[in-house]
Amino acid sequence: MWLSIFIKNERGAILPLTLLTFLVLGGYFSYQLFHYERERLFYEQQLHLLELENALQLAILDILASEGEDIGDKHYPMGTVSIVQQAKEDKSVYELEATLKNGATRKARVTVNADWKMVAYEEGL
Repeated sequence: MWLSIFIKNERGAILPLTLLTFLVLGGYFSYQLFHYERERLFYEQQLHLLELENALQLAILDILASEGEDIGDKHYPMGTVSIVQQAKEDKSVYELEATLKNGATRKARVTVNADWKMVAYEEGL
């Protein structure tokens, strides 16, 4: 009895099946779109994090190469690193803050001894 309704398309019996099919397909594509957007945002955040770490490492290399004489703002292609020096007894502590062009920031602290060797490095303060 009910099979003949689907076969003959009587009384609009195909409409619920069509709606259910489109609902399932729509839900599947919506989930795939959400998953794609989430992965894209994750990739973008990882890219910003790598750029920030790269800027911090370049600033540390500049500090060690100039033996602390050239501090202030350092400008790199990916952004700017602000350097503040805090002198202690036999060490120098440098506070670094990297800022990308899009506004993302990351802070680090570098401790350098009198021989200009890096003693400690803390990131993500």
